[in-house]
Amino acid sequence: MNNRALAMLLVAGIAAAGCTTGPRSTQQAANTPPPSRVSGQWMATDGVAMSNFTPGGRFTTTLRATGETVTEGTYSETGDRVALDFYSVRQQRQSQATCTFSGRETLNCRNDTGSQFTLVRNAVG
Repeated sequence: MNNRALAMLLVAGIAAAGCTTGPRSTQQAANTPPPSRVSGQWMATDGVAMSNFTPGGRFTTTLRATGETVTEGTYSETGDRVALDFYSVRQQRQSQATCTFSGRETLNCRNDTGSQFTLVRNAVG
């Protein structure tokens, strides 16, 4: 095989490889959601309750002393804000809250009745 034929075969192989791997990588990147900043466990600053935020946009809050679930809901993140939509088991009503990141480890929140609360990332997990 002469050098010209070998070069043409090499160029054709590279072009074919580019056609088969490029779109798949782009498609995978497009389908991968961005990482969640809020995902993980967060504790209320009073130490009474722990909230667990899953990467899928859901969360639950349980009392640390008993393990009783007190809220269940969903969340969405936009920049430094986290919107919570949840059902309060104790109050038996749907509620909302808006939280803002204050650094990476603190969320300052206000619920729909105007009450403020702060969550800190649980380092222990």
